[in-house]
Amino acid sequence: MKTTNRSLVPFALIESLKCLDNIYEARLFSWIIAKAQSVLKYYNKELGSINIQFALDMARVTLPAKMLLAPGDDNYKEIPKAFSLANKTVDYISESGSVYHLNIIAFPEYIKKPNGTSYVTFVIHNQLWHAILDNFKKGYRVVNLLDIFHLTSKYSVILYYLLSQQRQFRVGVDVLRQLMGAPDSYRKWNNFENRILSSSIKDIHEHTNCRVEYTKEINDEMRGKPVTTLVFSFHTQKNDPDAERLEKCEELRTMLSEEVVSELERMFEVKPNEVSRFEQKLMQLGSAGQQLSYLDKIAERARRGGVGNKAGYLYTSLKNREARL
Repeated sequence: MKTTNRSLVPFALIESLKCLDNIYEARLFSWIIAKAQSVLKYYNKELGSINIQFALDMARVTLPAKMLLAPGDDNYKEIPKAFSLANKTVDYISESGSVYHLNIIAFPEYIKKPNGTSYVTFVIHNQLWHAILDNFKKGYRVVNLLDIFHLTSKYSVILYYLLSQQRQFRVGVDVLRQLMGAPDSYRKWNNFENRILSSSIKDIHEHTNCRVEYTKEINDEMRGKPVTTLVFSFHTQKNDPDAERLEKCEELRTMLSEEVVSELERMFEVKPNEVSRFEQKLMQLGSAGQQLSYLDKIAERARRGGVGNKAGYLYTSLKNREARL
């Protein structure tokens, strides 16, 4: 799959989803989208004005391991299935015409800590990361992560991505079959509709507040009058405040490196479910290195002052710094 830096990278990456093997890969992929959306949401600048080291630091993703599982699922042994995403590639063509054959992610790791928490970390290839940021800054529709992580099939995830980028979507049946990565055994329309398309729509209806409808266009001039084109409509029934709050909290978490999260927990006794409270303010400091340097400085002040509530002390320091900007 090839994409230029002028194309919509979200759609180009959706094309690469057809090569995915399981729902865990699809969920991990979703964090790449969330990562780029988070960066541009809080740093609404031209890509060239973002410090290069900062951009490279941002290419590392850290997330709670549980976020690769469906709600209520505690089968953590399935998580490593997501790491085969490291074997999936995308071709990126730069402005100079150079072609890069890139793995979507690299160095995936499943980390279990003594306190019982566990994380997944991985790196997005620098060149691919710049391509994603460059294209996302031209405009995109925010993807609801909570919806994605409720879906149970890679086909449902792919269809959700395709339809959520536009209210109406007209696509040839053969093209849709290819985009969804349907096996050759589903080349016949009835098989594809009943076993993949209908089940994916049912999954979306049961696990999200979105609704999908489609009409069929038939070619009367061809033998058998086959269905050749589908026209989809996609809409959200209502906003779910709780879902939005959870999505915001978890999406922000992807913006901090594992090292920063670890130091928050070690030096300031910040609990895993409290990390999101600090993240936006920490991200204003710049790169992960700058964040760690600031944490060291505040931790030393807290130690000298005999501070008891270290987390509260850090938050107040960050808040006061923000007020001075």
